[in-house]
Amino acid sequence: MNDKNIKDFFDKHRQEMPDNGFSDQVIHHLPVKQHTPFLVWIFAGIGFFIVLFSGSFVPLINLMADFLRNARSMMLPLIISSVSIFILLVIFIVSEHIGTGYGRKKNIRHFIPFVSLL
Repeated sequence: MNDKNIKDFFDKHRQEMPDNGFSDQVIHHLPVKQHTPFLVWIFAGIGFFIVLFSGSFVPLINLMADFLRNARSMMLPLIISSVSIFILLVIFIVSEHIGTGYGRKKNIRHFIPFVSLL
């Protein structure tokens, strides 16, 4: 049994159910989107200015700078591992698409769902 047989089966045995306004009732009972109260934005602004003028952000900036300095030394292993994983993934997809074992050809869309969006 393949996908075409399954699709044909469900197309033949499709049963439509009357909506009777159910979808409209569900839409009308959904909660209304609530807006963020103005008071929350006031306290967020006050907190931002306290951090800005107290100098509390300096350790955060130093932490980010240290990370960026150390990231340069970590880039080569990251690039090598990313490229290796990509190559292995491509080999797997191509071998499955061409057909390995028993002479079966498989559709690439079964292995990568987002390919059907292309």
